[in-house]
Amino acid sequence: MFCRRGDVDDPIAIRHLKRFVADRVEQVPPSPTWQGPREGRVAVVGAGPAGLTAAYFLALMGREVKVFEALDGPGGMMAAGIPAYRLPPQALDRDIEYIRQVGVEIETNHKIDSLKDLGEAGFDAIFVAVGAGRGVGLGLPGESADGVHDALSFLRRASRGEVDELSGRVVVIGGGNAAIDSARTALRLGAEPVTILYRRTRDEMPALREEIEDAITEGIDIQYLVSPVAIDGDSRPLLVRCAEMALGEADESGRRRPLPKAGSEVSFEADHVIIAVGQSADLEFAASEGKLVVSRGRIIADSTTQRSGDGPFFAGGDAVTGPATLIEAIAAGQRAARAIDVFLGGTGELPPDVGLASRRKPPEEEGELRRSAVRMLSREERRSGFAEVVAGYSAQEACCEAGRCLRCDLEK
Repeated sequence: MFCRRGDVDDPIAIRHLKRFVADRVEQVPPSPTWQGPREGRVAVVGAGPAGLTAAYFLALMGREVKVFEALDGPGGMMAAGIPAYRLPPQALDRDIEYIRQVGVEIETNHKIDSLKDLGEAGFDAIFVAVGAGRGVGLGLPGESADGVHDALSFLRRASRGEVDELSGRVVVIGGGNAAIDSARTALRLGAEPVTILYRRTRDEMPALREEIEDAITEGIDIQYLVSPVAIDGDSRPLLVRCAEMALGEADESGRRRPLPKAGSEVSFEADHVIIAVGQSADLEFAASEGKLVVSRGRIIADSTTQRSGDGPFFAGGDAVTGPATLIEAIAAGQRAARAIDVFLGGTGELPPDVGLASRRKPPEEEGELRRSAVRMLSREERRSGFAEVVAGYSAQEACCEAGRCLRCDLEK
């Protein structure tokens, strides 16, 4: 799907319009609730975006749903990995409360060790959405030295307030969103300078374009075409030794393969090194029982139904796709909810939207009208704390942006 307004000038800034509305909801609105007895018990393993989405829609379709979360609070990586300057915790808490109100039970501090136990507990279907919350190391000499951190653990501790200060030089290894988040978080905790090392060029970085731009705006240095080969030092400062790289032919990812230049080396001193080169899912509980289809560290699930294997097992989110966007995880949760409802004898029809927009006529003028720019904090304001970077639209700006919609949902 894409916005047809982009054929005229710029697509509608739907994310910022949704943000405008969400910012003005002072309390959780009344939730649509299922009327009548609930039939079919569903266990959801993991309270991240995929699991919570599936639980929400299943509850609206009349299923009894219980979510099991290993951490001490729901939200998954939204709560434990995404910094507050991108996702304020109060906004997440509000949405989770909304999900609870439709009848979803969430049990935290409960790690599921056996899918068989869930079946014996009387659950008719199981949706596994454990995410990819385990960091992947590089296997470098010196990687276990004091001052070397795994990105996911670092972000989790920072979000909990367990790390409230970080002094000295920080080097982040990686080019994905976790690397950018780690660098920007380190900067806000007091580290300076903060440098990201990436083995390809900026064009190949998997992080979101806007996140890369924000990191550079905030003063983070990104060194391209360097790949660490060792971390030297038994005490601070550490020395990250790197080989200089050149790009060769495209690999299986479609990006040009980085190749080391013979005899080249460049080094970076650091008081802290954060490794952010990948994430994996903890699937030992699933693979050992043969209940889910698991290959190369991921669950294999049907792309339409999210079903894995022949039993009552479904899976979605990062445990299936690898690290991806929140919206992809949410979409997987919605697909799974529909498929699980059908599996339990339902129609798989999602409840109708609540509060549909008025079906006004589309604008008659289709001339160029550029997207309204969104307000953002200054560089100095960003570096001073974890306040949300994107300030959002004013009422006038939101109305102007919404008025650009061509209403292609309407029949001519």
